[in-house]
Parts: sequence; C-alpha cells; structure tokens
Amino acid sequence: MAAGVTVTFRPSAPLAEADLAGVPGVDAITVGDDGIWDVTGRGNLAHEVTRALAARDVVPLSLNIVQADLESAFVALTGKES
Repeated sequence: MAAGVTVTFRPSAPLAEADLAGVPGVDAITVGDDGIWDVTGRGNLAHEVTRALAARDVVPLSLNIVQADLESAFVALTGKES
C-alpha cells in the first residue's frame, strides 16, 4: 500500500536517519541537501515522529504534515489516473 502521510521538517539539532527508522508507521526517510527531512508512512505518523524527536530533544522546525488525497491514493494503488 502507498504511503499516506508525509511529515516534513528541519531538525533543530543533529539527527541520524537511524533515529527515526524504527518509528512505528515510517516507510521511508529522505534528507535533502538543504537539511529538510521528508518522512513518509502511514497511521498516526505525525504523532510518532514528533514523539521520537522529542525523546531526543529535537524540535521539528518548519513542520509540515500532508495527508494523501483519495486521487493520489488511487493512482499509487492502480498506476492509473482517473
């Protein structure tokens, strides 16, 4: 199933991808050259990611949470646009 949530942020302190790899619901982590993290997954991802960050005393700056819409989910599942 396609990822339904993307959490984007810039960490306030150093962070390793391994710090979030085991977080429930995380499917993929991408760190851009600009230091912006994109964490995609499912379920209550925003809560789980921010909880993991708080446990490491990291504040998610410029936090943005995007939930996939129904059309995006359909395309991801079928490979066809409606």
